[in-house]
Amino acid sequence: VLGCRVRDTLLSAAKAKGIPLQVPQVGSMFSLFFNEQKVRNYDQAIASNGDQYRKVFRYALDHGVYLAPSPYETAFLSTAHEGKDIDRACEVLDGAGPPSFGCL
Repeated sequence: VLGCRVRDTLLSAAKAKGIPLQVPQVGSMFSLFFNEQKVRNYDQAIASNGDQYRKVFRYALDHGVYLAPSPYETAFLSTAHEGKDIDRACEVLDGAGPPSFGCL
């Protein structure tokens, strides 16, 4: 459920800002691929916009939200993350758009 909240926040923010984003998610694991197409293999992953990922990563980190530093890694939520932690992460990630996507 918490992973879905993060995914939905990211997709909504990207859509509102016209940024192509795929967020594959299983349970508490998710990835961000700045790509118009679903990412199903290595070639599709490396075709994603890595520069946009790095902007989001840096913005999130500067605002206290840690994502994996590589655009090819998976992010994980854990039982240590409570609703308030997810709320804060969603606030930061929703602010992540142009100019930067708030960060997206």
